[in-house]
Amino acid sequence: MKFYAVCGSNRKEGNTIKLLESALDGIRDTVGEENDFEIVNLYKLDYTGCRSCFHCKKLGSKYYGKCPINDDLKPLLNDISHCDGLILGSPVYFGDISGQMRSFFERLVFPYFTYLEKVDSLAPRKFPVATIYDMNVPQDSPLVEYYETVFDAFEQYLHGVFSKGKRLTVYDTYQFRDYSKYANDVFDADLKRESLEKQFPKDLKAAYQLGVDMAKSL
Repeated sequence: MKFYAVCGSNRKEGNTIKLLESALDGIRDTVGEENDFEIVNLYKLDYTGCRSCFHCKKLGSKYYGKCPINDDLKPLLNDISHCDGLILGSPVYFGDISGQMRSFFERLVFPYFTYLEKVDSLAPRKFPVATIYDMNVPQDSPLVEYYETVFDAFEQYLHGVFSKGKRLTVYDTYQFRDYSKYANDVFDADLKRESLEKQFPKDLKAAYQLGVDMAKSL
């Protein structure tokens, strides 16, 4: 079996990648080391979002149900289409996923998404897609309710085209290695450090369990 974790953050040792690694550990410990596990950092790839060319919808086209754009995403999308499980992880920027993740999402989903009443997906196979979001905003922020509606919409298309997976939302994350070096008087560095030390380990365990649950769902 093959499992992918796709990271929409540029930080090589940031919160998002750590959460994805923990989720893959949960899958690995459940299905066994002999399977394949891969983490993809979108910031290492050269690609664009959907160009609205509609070749993937054109009847008789050799690209029907496929994205024709020939860039770094092309081989990755082909490999993912035959995987057994996919986890998407993104930091939250201005109440939504990162731009890199949005462009990836468009290319991943739109070729398989249909305008047909009796066909819900052109994907070669169905597999669970789980999501992980991490954000600086604390869980009691009034913004969170709005953010959840954004995540719902994002996942509606993912799960419709592939299969439903679980969601993990991580709040109040630690942004800077040294808060004193940045212009900031909104967030308390000591409280942020406390969240990093006490809450984030729990979030990593939750990510691990998300991986376990995905593996068991197979």
